[in-house]
Amino acid sequence: RPGEKLYEELLISGDQVKPTLHPQIYCSHEYFIPWQDLKTTLTDLERSVRLNDTETLKTLLKGLVPEYRASNHGQHLTVLKEATNQAIA
Repeated sequence: RPGEKLYEELLISGDQVKPTLHPQIYCSHEYFIPWQDLKTTLTDLERSVRLNDTETLKTLLKGLVPEYRASNHGQHLTVLKEATNQAIA
């Protein structure tokens, strides 16, 4: 049918793709952060936002998301701080 999606690609990175018994299905083992480490980092992120510590915030984000690239504009961090304040209120 026109416009029908013929396949779904769910891979974040194609580095560790392994074939399965089906010729068109592959398995990938993606990087993940253990929950306890993620929970600690989220707490540190929240603290950095509250203190407006942008350098620590950027460092933490780079650790969580290797593809993260900080912009030269502070507006994104301001939006993040406002969103965090609203979620906590």
